[in-house]
Amino acid sequence: MLQEPDSILFDSTPHAYPACSSEADQAGSCFPPLKEPLSSEQLAHRLVDNGLTTSSIEELSRALDMYGYYRLKGYCITLKEGKRFKKGVTLSDILEIESLNRNLAAYLLSAIATVEVSLRAQLVAVLGREYGSRALHCPQAFKDRRDFERLQATLERETQRAANSKKPLVLYNLEKYRRLPIWAEVENSSFGTLSRIFENLGDKKVATAIAKRFGTSWPYLQNWLRHLTQIRNICAHQDRLYNKLFTVNPRLYKEHRSLKANRLFPTFIVLFRLHEALDADRTNLLRQELGRIIDSHPTVDLKPIGFPANWREVLRIPDPDKRSLVRPRGRNGGHPLKDASVIQQALYQYDMRQGTVAEIAKRCGLSLSTLYKYINQRKEAQREHVVCEVISLEE
Repeated sequence: MLQEPDSILFDSTPHAYPACSSEADQAGSCFPPLKEPLSSEQLAHRLVDNGLTTSSIEELSRALDMYGYYRLKGYCITLKEGKRFKKGVTLSDILEIESLNRNLAAYLLSAIATVEVSLRAQLVAVLGREYGSRALHCPQAFKDRRDFERLQATLERETQRAANSKKPLVLYNLEKYRRLPIWAEVENSSFGTLSRIFENLGDKKVATAIAKRFGTSWPYLQNWLRHLTQIRNICAHQDRLYNKLFTVNPRLYKEHRSLKANRLFPTFIVLFRLHEALDADRTNLLRQELGRIIDSHPTVDLKPIGFPANWREVLRIPDPDKRSLVRPRGRNGGHPLKDASVIQQALYQYDMRQGTVAEIAKRCGLSLSTLYKYINQRKEAQREHVVCEVISLEE
């Protein structure tokens, strides 16, 4: 057995490690020893003893080797009654929740990245214009002196880290000017730092101008950025979103205040509102992508992430039970119409550069000529402002 490190013994409180003395026990500072780690097979037997249905201990052990016991344990909470699993719960039920969590995390990271990049651009354009290239070091631009001083320490730390990793943008400015202009500092800052910069802006004219670009007012944007920073960090560290109560909750407009703000669902309301202000066309693709992710996990209960029964209506996501067909007015000449969900998926992958046109066409089950046709149609429609009709047919 491994011996405990010496640092544990250097405690003025009389713990009398490893065995508690009566003096330590009376002082209320005697703690039980840590549990010994168990093998995957032992943990698999524990899950089965608690009522989990599995085809074999070996299968369950392999899953524990891949995901880890405590990670999977977090996804089991809604599948239990007390300490035991509900009747009929299987390993696949747990893995479906884990898969949905992982897919939503990847989706949110991508969606938040768009907001983050736009925030960088707006801070440089608006704050830089008002206070110059060293705007982040102007005390008059910020309202709280202590937060401003903390920002200076953070910027110095992030600059040093970037210099150590030989980031070209940082090295170039340090070598030439010995300091960084706002566009380099903003580009080098974390999303959390950007959020705190915006939150501490003392010039309401600057804060309002930035918030206007995101289609809202500065108090809402300030809160949304703090919330999205929390969500982004959870996603980046592969932590759990499912059945989680958040500490920084988004401030919602009146029409959505009845929804649970401490669950994940309001995050999508906020993201779609921000994206609509930045790029309305891309927002529709984001809606459809979220719908596809949710629909691909039909056995997972959505209540633990705050989704109401009418979540499609709230988020304006098309119902998969209806087939939407897209046809440009005066076009198509009577040829069969393609399923819009397939086309939109292909166009989304094209926009996101998820492979060559040939790879995307093959992945989506379209011919190369068909995908090129829809790409060119969309470009032409954008140029000519061709109005498109959406024909919805019940399956």
